[in-house]
Amino acid sequence: MSFFTTIKEPSKSSNPFRIIGFLEEWRVVIADVCNSPNTWKKKKKKKKKKKKKKKKKKKKKKKKKKNVM
Repeated sequence: MSFFTTIKEPSKSSNPFRIIGFLEEWRVVIADVCNSPNTWKKKKKKKKKKKKKKKKKKKKKKKKKKNVM
């Protein structure tokens, strides 16, 4: 039983899924998903902008004037 039968070198033009090897008894194909063409271009992580919280202005309570007679 030969486990690693075919090892393809990663290339941009070939199939994005690299066949590491397959078991001849079970006909199981192990594909390397990490070698997809999307990984060739490194994605830049977008920084999330922090929203500034607006401070609520406290309303001053008006003092009621007492009628002084």
